[in-house]
Amino acid sequence: IGLERDLEEYISRNVSQLEEGLRPYSAEGLSGRQYSTDVGRIDLLALDKQDNFVVIELKAGLATDRVVGQVLGYMRYVRENLAKDKGVRGLIVAEDFDERLRYAVGEIPRLRLRKYVVKFEFKDVES
Repeated sequence: IGLERDLEEYISRNVSQLEEGLRPYSAEGLSGRQYSTDVGRIDLLALDKQDNFVVIELKAGLATDRVVGQVLGYMRYVRENLAKDKGVRGLIVAEDFDERLRYAVGEIPRLRLRKYVVKFEFKDVES
């Protein structure tokens, strides 16, 4: 997966692979994919088993500590405008994470990191 939109396409169709019970958010004809807010577009907005909101930010390749501010802004927006009495947490998905990002996320209990791994399989084709 070389492009963020390829990763987004795959995960939007298979969001429960990130976490059991996770499903895309949708309401009033709005999709959770590229969900527009006043502070930017959330890559994927989902709901967990308890109907709490999960803000998912996707990064193709290495994610740096800059993504923390981005995700926290989205989380605050969702809490103030959508969540009502539901919880809000964040999930950053990337191929890898720089050390400062790992340290920063360690201080934020409602924010987690998930690493993706791409595996290719090759098969002979009969002619």
